[in-house]
Amino acid sequence: MDRKMEIQDCQLVDQMHQNLQYKYDHDEVVSKMKDKELKEINTIKLLELNYNREIKQEKLKKDLIALDLQKEVQLVEMELKRDLGKQTKHELEEATMHTKKELDLKQMELEQKDQRLAHDIALEKKAQRFLVIDSLRRDGLSVC
Repeated sequence: MDRKMEIQDCQLVDQMHQNLQYKYDHDEVVSKMKDKELKEINTIKLLELNYNREIKQEKLKKDLIALDLQKEVQLVEMELKRDLGKQTKHELEEATMHTKKELDLKQMELEQKDQRLAHDIALEKKAQRFLVIDSLRRDGLSVC
């Protein structure tokens, strides 16, 4: 009878040891998965920061170009005023209209470029998120 109890005690100790080992292994896997998830979250945040930085840079470029165009318009207007004695009022208005049309066209081109850039960046951001989510799913993590 004592031998039977001894065997059962040994089996119980073995079972407890296996349970502890399983818990340790499980905790280690969960910790690694959390570390990986944090790295991926940080990657997403970094991508968002880069996206915002690129948008700001493009806006600054657009503003600089608009300032350059405004200076060009002012120079043209100054030249037109200088040549006013040679030109009629109608010719001056036509030249001003032409300059304004050119400015409007350049502004539209800039806006289209800005929209295309924002669209391209948004697509890239979506693709990155999809890759992160897909990676998380493959690793068995739930995605909120």
